[in-house]
Amino acid sequence: MQRMSGEAAASMVQVWRWTLSFMKPYRRQLLLQLTLGVLLTACEMMVPKSLELFIDHVIPERNWSYFAGLLAAMAVMVALMLGMRAYRNLIERELREKAASDVQLALFRKLRELGFSYYEKHSTGDSLSLMNTEVSAMQTIYQRHWPELVRCSLYVLVIAVMLAILHAPLLLWTLPWAGLYAICGPLLERRSMLGVLRMTEERVAYGQSVYDSISAQAELRAHGRLNWDRQRVLQDLERYLRSWRRMTVPLWLRGVPRRIVVYGSALTMFAYGAVLVRDGFLSVGEFVAFALYYMIMIFNLTLVITIMTEIRVLMSQAGKLYRLAEQKAELTEAEHPVKLPAVKGHLAFDCVSFRYPSGKADIVRAFKLDVRPGEKVALVGESGGGKSTILKLLGRFYDPTEGRILLDGVDYKELSLRQIRESIGFVFQETYLFGTTIRDNIRFVKPDATDAEVAAAAKAAYLHTFIEGLPQGYETEVGERGYRLSGGQKQRIAIARMFLKNAAVIVLDEATSALDNHSEQEVVQALEALMREKTIVTVAHRLTTVRHYDRIVVLERGMAVEAGGFDELLRRRGALYRLVEGRADGSG
Repeated sequence: MQRMSGEAAASMVQVWRWTLSFMKPYRRQLLLQLTLGVLLTACEMMVPKSLELFIDHVIPERNWSYFAGLLAAMAVMVALMLGMRAYRNLIERELREKAASDVQLALFRKLRELGFSYYEKHSTGDSLSLMNTEVSAMQTIYQRHWPELVRCSLYVLVIAVMLAILHAPLLLWTLPWAGLYAICGPLLERRSMLGVLRMTEERVAYGQSVYDSISAQAELRAHGRLNWDRQRVLQDLERYLRSWRRMTVPLWLRGVPRRIVVYGSALTMFAYGAVLVRDGFLSVGEFVAFALYYMIMIFNLTLVITIMTEIRVLMSQAGKLYRLAEQKAELTEAEHPVKLPAVKGHLAFDCVSFRYPSGKADIVRAFKLDVRPGEKVALVGESGGGKSTILKLLGRFYDPTEGRILLDGVDYKELSLRQIRESIGFVFQETYLFGTTIRDNIRFVKPDATDAEVAAAAKAAYLHTFIEGLPQGYETEVGERGYRLSGGQKQRIAIARMFLKNAAVIVLDEATSALDNHSEQEVVQALEALMREKTIVTVAHRLTTVRHYDRIVVLERGMAVEAGGFDELLRRRGALYRLVEGRADGSG
């Protein structure tokens, strides 16, 4: 148990160091913030001192000229304080906003660096939760907790020194109360913060249920499941309300130790202070100044403990980001990559095997394939045969476990990812469209393309006439994920992208399998225009769409068991023949 708690403490220290590392680029501003904080604290501490002088010297001696000088000095000090406070607030704002922004950018860069494998193992919701909840927790540390912690800690340190100078024995009499709060306070603070986090999680879950209920109305009504949905939402609501009730008790109780400490220490201080004043060890002015100093110190001390407890709870959320930041990317680029002057489109799989990091068996086994420039090759086979995995390897979303892939005779690992991705164009089964205009969706693959180039790509994809017939033409908004367009129209936008990109290699991942017959004919017409003089690698289920290909490669359990022309393979009555005969519709 001790070993585990030690490891947890070490991990917490590492997370805390990592969290503070985002403030390193702003050391100068941080030092200036601390300096201004010390000066401000010193200035503010002169107010009780001035009150001491007023009580002990001005009133008994009726020295009004001294009082006038005291007022003038305080006026100058207040003016300085206002100026320093405004400047410090400006620095604090800049510091916390920059650090908070750096966290978000670092996470975004890390998610891009981890690449495709990360997104296959983690849902979009997980990534959005990191960007929203966990990053928000770290930003709270920078934006609220860190400035408050610095400010309150300075108050405690400076005032403690002044109290020790003013009357150390009286300070020692009151310190046990502060020690009591340092022990009891964090326990209730931690319980209340954990309760708040649990309540937040339940509120998010309840919000998701409400969202699902509203967005799934058609399915719920069609299947008569409205009562089932109502019960589900009510159950999530009840869990949220239960967590809220559990959170309120420790949230209310956490203020009790604070009040006990403040009032108890005040009684102790006044009781002992009265004895010291009576016996002449402390003047009335000194006692009043001590009381004001002490109350300010104890108030800020309770805030320091509260903030530290809240930061400790938030560190559990920051820990998720820290573990993400420590992950190593599975793909690495060569320090000095080879630059192909002009990509011809010659692809080669040299005895490639691959298994996923979490898998136990190879998905692709000893796969060999040589695709000459301009050749059209189709990969076919039963589901789970490794076809889609080969396309992922082709796009270098993963590296082979064994063997190598070459482009124009150069190993993928010696090329830059940028050149590989620019040399290959993908048309997936489902095209992702951004919620912007048709023009911007086509231009996505080449942001600097002119309007004329976009229009030419649309014409080549047999899309221009359709676009021109829309009221807003190329400026038509396609809606979220392109919901305003049909499947065939979305696929032709993807093909228009490929015309605009003009890549040497085109990869088609079941580009027509989800379309109806009419849409498929339109897309096939556009694909035939796209495939001229390009190296084509296609995954197909509908074997009728690849009859004219130069080669058909049949895969079974990750291995190429048969390769050749479509008619040739049928005559052999081998794997392709069995694949065709095994389906009544003649599709694979």
